[in-house]
Amino acid sequence: MRELVSEIPGIALTTARYGIAEVMAQKVSRSEPIVTDMAVFVAADTLDGAVLRQFNLDTPVRRITDGLVDHLSVARVMLEVARQKPEARPYIGILALRAAVVGGLNLTHLLKTGEVTKGRLNQKATNLAMAGFALTALSGNKKATQI
Repeated sequence: MRELVSEIPGIALTTARYGIAEVMAQKVSRSEPIVTDMAVFVAADTLDGAVLRQFNLDTPVRRITDGLVDHLSVARVMLEVARQKPEARPYIGILALRAAVVGGLNLTHLLKTGEVTKGRLNQKATNLAMAGFALTALSGNKKATQI
């Protein structure tokens, strides 16, 4: 029981980030910009892990939850983008395929080693590149987004 209670702060802090994704999705539905919200989401994603590690509250369950929240958040915003801009669906498909491959590799690693991996610096760089790719796709610049 004590172990379960010790998981609550980390999981609560991490899952709260999904609220930012919902705000972004609602803004997308109203054709409002989400650049600031994306920056807040990335900052919150970085800080929640740092804060939890500082207080020795980061756990494998919290790190798994972090990855799930990240993927669900991206999926929620991309779903709204697909509704608003059907021409963005091929780009969203590429991002979804990438997320599935990374998720599968992370699950395979977890099952083999028992270690939860987040990719660290490489994963963050890839996530930022994904965000840049998505913003470019939404810019409407056909030359920049040809597939």
